[in-house]
Amino acid sequence: MSCNTSSTTVTVTATGGTLPYSGTGLFSATIGTHTYSVTDANGCISSTAVTVESNNSPTINSISVSSGCVGDEIILTGIGFTGATAVVFNGTSATSYTILNSNTLAVTIPVGASSGPITVVSASGCIGSSNAFVVFCQTQFTINLTVFIQGYYIGSGMMQPVLLNQLIPGATSAETDTIQVEIYDATTFLLSGYAKALLMTDGTCTAMITGTNGNYYIAVRQRNSICTWSSAPVALSLSVPASYNFSTSLNQSFGYWMADNYSEGIYSLFSGDINQDEFIDANDYVI
Repeated sequence: MSCNTSSTTVTVTATGGTLPYSGTGLFSATIGTHTYSVTDANGCISSTAVTVESNNSPTINSISVSSGCVGDEIILTGIGFTGATAVVFNGTSATSYTILNSNTLAVTIPVGASSGPITVVSASGCIGSSNAFVVFCQTQFTINLTVFIQGYYIGSGMMQPVLLNQLIPGATSAETDTIQVEIYDATTFLLSGYAKALLMTDGTCTAMITGTNGNYYIAVRQRNSICTWSSAPVALSLSVPASYNFSTSLNQSFGYWMADNYSEGIYSLFSGDINQDEFIDANDYVI
């Protein structure tokens, strides 16, 4: 039966008995069960039932995400996935997929996939395609931080607009300073990547750091503050932005060492490490 049709042609033949036969030939049949009988020259009759089933193409109604990278698993939702024999990404067949039920299919984006439609092929060769799916491999982590600097902090979750006060060209009243955000491997403690980020007066900043999925300590380094690490590793994924807030508790920093000058329960990185030797002492200010 052709894809997406409500009728087909049934061919009835016979053997045995005495020729000629009546009842043989081509018959149009709609979806359902039909009985066909053949009679030979002696009046002997043989009957059989034929069931014609629908042969609709699979339908993809939605995709769990609008874009993904090679190796990501995505979920297709639709109709008619039972018995699917292939899932194709713009001409590249997936090597791993699981039919969860007739309406849900999980598939891993294959090597070589490119942006374009996703196609599901049924056991009978009927196909159903989605709208364009974007294959995009993010190579950088998005890390959203909240962190305050002791010397700049003025209370109530705000800092001075230091760059503007220093007459830095282009600086705005919403910006405090630049910081360096670093990530360290949770097992080896080795530096795995870093990036400069603009710290806003409300303590927020976003850093984009190149890396591979895994667990990392997040550290913040600023020109005259103690470099401070997260108290525990953070799971970083190229596909999901990560967030970390240093300000909510002493327990957010490695060693539990930060300042709370206003006794608000809002913590900030200690300032004064001018020579960046990880100590605040007389060596930071030479008279």
